[in-house]
Amino acid sequence: MGVKVLETWINDTLTDAEHLDIPGLILKPEHKNPISRYGIDRISFQLLGIPNDLADRVYRALFVYSVGFYELLRKVL
Repeated sequence: MGVKVLETWINDTLTDAEHLDIPGLILKPEHKNPISRYGIDRISFQLLGIPNDLADRVYRALFVYSVGFYELLRKVL
């Protein structure tokens, strides 16, 4: 799976979470993508000195662990 696809998936998932009305879940301003609001976008990573290959690993890990956790909950429930 391409890294850009994973990055888009993370942003879309955070956008979906915005509709759960959990206070403070997604920071403002609303004109930014959720991935930017959380500071896990590529520009924020670069400003912190995190190279692109490690950012790619972060995106893959978020995808794998999120989907895995969801599947585990689904089996348990």
